[in-house]
Amino acid sequence: MLYKQGTKKLLQTLQPSGVDKENLVGTGRFHKHNSDPKILKPQFKTEVDVKSNENKSIVAKVNPSLYKKLIIEDLTSVVGPSEKYWEVTAEHRRKALEEVLEQNRKLLTIVMALEKENASCKKLLEQTTDLVNTLKEVLNEEYHKSIEDYVDDDISSITSNQINSTEDFSGSESE
Repeated sequence: MLYKQGTKKLLQTLQPSGVDKENLVGTGRFHKHNSDPKILKPQFKTEVDVKSNENKSIVAKVNPSLYKKLIIEDLTSVVGPSEKYWEVTAEHRRKALEEVLEQNRKLLTIVMALEKENASCKKLLEQTTDLVNTLKEVLNEEYHKSIEDYVDDDISSITSNQINSTEDFSGSESE
């Protein structure tokens, strides 16, 4: 395929800049009407619709296709980004920050609710632990009481057996 002179920028015309290693420099694009790069004006104008929300500040919406054209024009121009580019970029950043702020507010309310729930669960845990300890003490007292009763019964039965056996033993001597 043969290309006409000037319709396609050939790769050989772009060379790395000695100062900036990320950007390539070349002859650049100039408007047909004005060949001076310092007087360049963007070809595309953005239309901004302003809406007011009840709780939010003024929000500007930019047509996405115009935004893309604006970015392409501003980033590829020799002069650099225009003031409108920075306004649109700042607006997009502001919207993103508002979304993040709203998300942070929602997360804060969720965290606060979870902290309250955690505190109530800790309180219930303490009450349950106290109840378990009280039940253990009661069971231990009953266990010790039953052991004492058992030991007392054994001692009394042993004592009564000894008394009976002593009586039997002493009664046999008198005969």
